[in-house]
Amino acid sequence: MHRKTENLLYSAGGLAAAALILVGFSPLTDLLARWASPWLVEAVSKFSVLTHYDGFQKGVLDSRDLLYFLSLMAYALFATGVVIRNHRTG
Repeated sequence: MHRKTENLLYSAGGLAAAALILVGFSPLTDLLARWASPWLVEAVSKFSVLTHYDGFQKGVLDSRDLLYFLSLMAYALFATGVVIRNHRTG
């Protein structure tokens, strides 16, 4: 297997795991709860999009939730800019 293909597979796996954590995939957090300390499980669950989206579903605009989504957007835009800049330079 080529090194580029191997790196792509690692990246895809890491992205899938990060996406499942951000969504709050309960089997993943349950698996984490089996071997990790409670404070770590709580910290990981705080990164879940679902916990921040619950207030919006109820019609409540919390500044912490807004800050969370705005920071996610800012990070995504920053990461996209880095990828485009690296792609242009070769």
